[in-house]
Amino acid sequence: MTPKIRAVAMVALLSVCQLVRADESSKAPKIEQLLQLTHTESMVTQMTGQIRGMMVMQVESVKGTPESKATALEWMNKLADQIGQRMDWRKLKPEYIKIYAGVFTEEEIEGMVALYKTPAGHAMVEKMPTLLSKSMEIGQRQMTGIMPEIQKAVEDLKQKNKNAPK
Repeated sequence: MTPKIRAVAMVALLSVCQLVRADESSKAPKIEQLLQLTHTESMVTQMTGQIRGMMVMQVESVKGTPESKATALEWMNKLADQIGQRMDWRKLKPEYIKIYAGVFTEEEIEGMVALYKTPAGHAMVEKMPTLLSKSMEIGQRQMTGIMPEIQKAVEDLKQKNKNAPK
């Protein structure tokens, strides 16, 4: 490759890199606006609280002595604290921005920002937790019906492994 062609190729490559970097830097503030409009931070915080609640309910549902339950609850609270630290919004926000930037074009992000600024967008944000909750109830009902089958399959597998030659 001649020095002239090499120089032109290098300038072209640098220009493309600058365009990509400019695209990413102009996307980030729009993504932050979208995350604010959709109340993503509060949803993450709420989800973390729900995880803690489910963990406590799990411990309370287990049979055992009061001492063993207290020990398990203490352990669960420590684990829930660790989960809470990892799910801290300040740590997650940059990851969310990367995900959105990788999945959506700038035009799509602008369209979503426009949507969530409308009354319909506000309604969607406000009603989405109810919609998700009701959807989860459907899933839980379906899982409740299949749990005996899953438990039987697990027991059958355990029994089969016990009897398997070693």
